[in-house]
Amino acid sequence: MAVYSLLPNLFETLAPKIIGESVRRAELATEKLMLDRKRMCLDYYYGEVLADDGGEDSYLRNYFRRWNANLNSWDEPAYPGYEHVPVTKLMIDNKARVYSCQPERKVVKSGKPEDASEYTTLLKKSGWFSKVKTVERMVQLLSRIAVGVFVDDRTKRLYFDVVKEFYEYFSVDDEFQQTPVGILYPTALRGKNNEPLWAYWDAVEKRILDGSGITQTIEPNPFGVLPFFFPQREDGCTNPRSELAIANQGINVGMTALNQFLQRPGFTQLI
Repeated sequence: MAVYSLLPNLFETLAPKIIGESVRRAELATEKLMLDRKRMCLDYYYGEVLADDGGEDSYLRNYFRRWNANLNSWDEPAYPGYEHVPVTKLMIDNKARVYSCQPERKVVKSGKPEDASEYTTLLKKSGWFSKVKTVERMVQLLSRIAVGVFVDDRTKRLYFDVVKEFYEYFSVDDEFQQTPVGILYPTALRGKNNEPLWAYWDAVEKRILDGSGITQTIEPNPFGVLPFFFPQREDGCTNPRSELAIANQGINVGMTALNQFLQRPGFTQLI
């Protein structure tokens, strides 16, 4: 008697779903890891590490608290004396380079490149020459950022928004994801329940969405192109410089330990 197994057919049916779900989970885990690393780098660059400076002491607290088995809780040090040394900011600011002389810009008219002096003047009046320093610093820190280019209706000049946390969208034909066709990023706007709202742009439209992905407003894109460009490090790396922030964390731990040692004649009693 022939014996037939349903397992091959069942696997063929479930395999695409299983693989798709695994890929989706891996992508979500990677995105969360990258976002956590970005936020750590930004905290260390802007000095928002300690509670006194707008942080939460969370980067240092785990190194100095002790588990109390009797109380089933953590014992926080009576005088932590947490220290932060701004190594990340100093190194990123020194690494960032900006040309003292602006590059020669040209536009193509009638098939021939011509000097774009009017465009260079517009950039200067719009504040790009000073904004580019911030852009370069964020590129060196986060490796890849988004910069929105918009037009001020009142002054008829350009203004630039540096976006540090964002999600890119690519065409299904862009196998290596080289050219973004859309961008989604959190804004300072708040919804009815005080939740942050998100902005989505592509070449056709702009949307404002709530945290559940429900569209609040939609309007046509007046520019006809995606008004963002995406500068990144010259070595092609897209990972934030979390290793620099982690090294900075180690320095902070050492300085905090030294501070506690100087405050105590032994290990338990303050001087």
